[in-house]
Amino acid sequence: MASPVVFVSDASRARFPWLPGRVIAGSVWRGEGHVRVRVDEHGEATPWRCPAAVAR
Repeated sequence: MASPVVFVSDASRARFPWLPGRVIAGSVWRGEGHVRVRVDEHGEATPWRCPAAVAR
């Protein structure tokens, strides 16, 4: 099953202005300073680290 396209919330766009207005749910975006965020199915972006990097 494909992930849906969602609108990024206003709060997430205020915190991470480099995010586009619409993204695929579950996608990870890298912005300024190599900050990575993952956008959930509700359009909320949260900081994200690669699971492989966390396991090290």
